[in-house]
Amino acid sequence: MQLGNSTNIGGIFSVNIRQRFPEKTVEITQVEAITTSPHNSQLNNRLSFRVLPIEAVVNRQKDSLIPASKYRVLKRQLVEMKRHLNSLKEIRAL
Repeated sequence: MQLGNSTNIGGIFSVNIRQRFPEKTVEITQVEAITTSPHNSQLNNRLSFRVLPIEAVVNRQKDSLIPASKYRVLKRQLVEMKRHLNSLKEIRAL
């Protein structure tokens, strides 16, 4: 069991990698963090499990399976994760 506010926040990283020939070099050209949250719902008497991209879901707010009250929670989670990711950038810059 996990305890605390951030136990349902995750992330997926999108990474662009460029390989050059004939130099035989590889470089990472772009990294993007996509903050995610799991979501369970009941649909047609079946349990459905999804991993939501929080920012896209919060910006649209048109998912019929998500109660209106959940958007406030998702927005708070998004702000927390962005703050955390920015703090990692600051540490890396040191």
